[in-house]
Amino acid sequence: MEISREEAIQSLQEIREVRSRIRTSIATGSTPFHMILWGAIWFFGYLASHFLDAETSGQIWTVLAIGGSIASGVMGYRLGSRYRLPGSHRIWQIWIFFMLYVVLWIWVAWPLEMEQISMLIALYAMFAYVLMGLWLERIITWIGLLVSGLGLIGYFLLPDVYYLWMAFLGGGTMFGSGIYILKRWK
Repeated sequence: MEISREEAIQSLQEIREVRSRIRTSIATGSTPFHMILWGAIWFFGYLASHFLDAETSGQIWTVLAIGGSIASGVMGYRLGSRYRLPGSHRIWQIWIFFMLYVVLWIWVAWPLEMEQISMLIALYAMFAYVLMGLWLERIITWIGLLVSGLGLIGYFLLPDVYYLWMAFLGGGTMFGSGIYILKRWK
């Protein structure tokens, strides 16, 4: 079966329109606000890990994670309904199962040092960036790969400033990605 030049052009245009609708759905929903929130949580959590003792920073991370989870739930409920595409609920199901598996992977690998746990979580998050970027926009994939590589450099080569490195690299990337989506994807 051969397809004409006009049919090919029309098919490509339909693909672009679907991609555009998905990006608009993401940008006008809660996703960029989640990214901004979690970028700030990572930033302050990693700063706490750098400047405070392990017990205190662990308590701060716990408060940040619980507060962030509650805020994420509220945001998802309130902002997620502004614009939805059919099947968009599956994205949240993917994230819920992804987070569950992150907890299981860390539990199986336990005991780990806090630096290892933080690097693993950052790598899991950047893996999600890579996957989402393959689906939505290549720049997100490249960001995920770059932050993964720079995060590993900080982990292996800059252990004395690793948490400070990740505060700006990981937290800043998530925060900046949320702003980017808000500004560029609408």
